[in-house]
Amino acid sequence: MAKIGVHSSTPQESGSSGHQSGGRTETSDGGGPSEPSGAAIGAPGSFGAAFVRMKQVIADNYSDAMTGYGGTFNSETAFMEIRGGVFTRCAHHREISAECGDCGRVDGNNISVLSGRGDGLYSGLNYWASSRFFEDRNDADLLASLYLFDRDIAYSLTLAGEGWADPEGLFIQLTKEYAHLPGSVVGEIQAGPDGFWVGDKSAESGSTHALIDHWGSQNKTFVVVCFFEPIDPSEMYYSKPGGEPLMDAEGNLRTPVRPRIVWILDRAFATTVFGDFSQLSVVSWAEQPTLWFNMMIDANAVDNGVICVFENGQYWNDVYLAYRKSGGVDFVSRKYRLQALGYFLQGALLGDERSLREAKKLLLDAECSPSAQLR
Repeated sequence: MAKIGVHSSTPQESGSSGHQSGGRTETSDGGGPSEPSGAAIGAPGSFGAAFVRMKQVIADNYSDAMTGYGGTFNSETAFMEIRGGVFTRCAHHREISAECGDCGRVDGNNISVLSGRGDGLYSGLNYWASSRFFEDRNDADLLASLYLFDRDIAYSLTLAGEGWADPEGLFIQLTKEYAHLPGSVVGEIQAGPDGFWVGDKSAESGSTHALIDHWGSQNKTFVVVCFFEPIDPSEMYYSKPGGEPLMDAEGNLRTPVRPRIVWILDRAFATTVFGDFSQLSVVSWAEQPTLWFNMMIDANAVDNGVICVFENGQYWNDVYLAYRKSGGVDFVSRKYRLQALGYFLQGALLGDERSLREAKKLLLDAECSPSAQLR
C-alpha cells in the first residue's frame, strides 16, 4: 500500500503495482509489507477486529490502495462535526444530527459526537482506493477516514513532531489500547459536491478553525461508526437546569459513552468490512448529547484553531517539497502546493506571522510562482 508521508516515497506516476503475499500487501513504493495484524485483535465487533478486517479487504481488493495523513482540527467546544458542506454557526450542540433552515444543516448532511475528553487537537488517517486520482481528479475514491480521540492527544502531537513519515504506523501503535472497544453505527452522511468536512462543531466559513476536507468523497454516502468506552458515573454532574438525573428502568444512573475512534467509511466499503453490522453494539445516539452535557468535559468558549491551520499547512508544504524534489508529475506537485498555500493564507489572514512567512515563500518560489507556470 502506498503512503503519503514526508519521508516516505510518493505516489507513482502511474498506478503503483502491488501484490498479495501471505495475507500482506507488498507495494512498489519501497515501504515494505503492511501488516494487518499490527493492531491488536479484539473480540468480534471491536475496533481491533474491524481494523484488521479492513486491512484484509484492502489487500484482497485494492492492490493500488493508498493511505495518508488526513489533517488536524482543534476541538474547542468538545464536539466534532462531520458535515456535507460548510455551514454558518448555529446552536445545535445538543443534537447528533440537526435540521435548520438558517444554517443549512439538514438530516443526513451532519453528524456530531463528543471528541473524546473534549478540548484538544485531533488528527485523521485516510485510505484511498487508488493512487491514480493524483493524476486524474475524476479517479478520486476515498474508502475510509479514521479520527483518533486519544487520551493524551499523542497522535496529533507526535505527527506534528516526527510522525508524518508513517501516519498509519503511528496510528496502529497508539490505538492498541483501544483495540477492545466496541463499535456502533451512528448514522449515514451524504457528502456534498465538495465532499465532506471534519472540524469543531462551531467552525464556520471565515472562522479561525481548521476544517479538514477529504479528497475523493464528493457526492458519496458514508457510514459513521464510533468505537467507544463507558463513562464512569463519578464523572457525571447533574445541575438543576439540567433537571433530574436520567435513570434507567432498574433505577441506575444513565451514563453516556465516550467516543475514542470515529470511522467514516464509504457505504459500499463499509458493507464489505462489517457485513450486516450485526456484530456492532446498539447505542441510543439521539440521547447522548443530553447525557454529555451532564458530565465533566474540557471545553472552551473561544477557538484557537490557528495552531492547526499552520500545522496542516506545514505538513502539506513538506509533502509538496519532498514530492517536487523526487521529480514527480507537475499536476500532483501543484495540488500539494495549493493545499499548503490554502492553509497558510488562512493563517496569514488571521494574523499568524508564521503562516504569512510560509505563504510568501510559496508565492515567490521561482519554480512554482504564477509567472513560472506561464513560461
